[in-house]
Amino acid sequence: AESEPNDDHPAPAPEALLLRLEGDAVRLKGVARLDLRGAGLVALPAALALCAQLEHLDVGGNRLLRSLDLPDLPRLRILFATGCALGPRLAPVGMLSRMISLRMLSIK
Repeated sequence: AESEPNDDHPAPAPEALLLRLEGDAVRLKGVARLDLRGAGLVALPAALALCAQLEHLDVGGNRLLRSLDLPDLPRLRILFATGCALGPRLAPVGMLSRMISLRMLSIK
């Protein structure tokens, strides 16, 4: 049975889990949904490039200092980046124009 997180052993942050899996490219390749909301990110983890099956990504509530610099994620259909103040920094050409599978984008 899994133990509940407590003050002595807090649950790892989503980014930490992703970084731990980075060495296991086979497992990352199969990730279809990833929630990094409010994980304290200032940049997206490089390990995202290994998530070839990723369809749903939520990076909302992070203080991303750079523009949304996503690797090539050909299956990405849903992207939530609310609360990241990215709207003015997202060019209509570039990364967004390469995301041909993207059906839902939220950047408010």
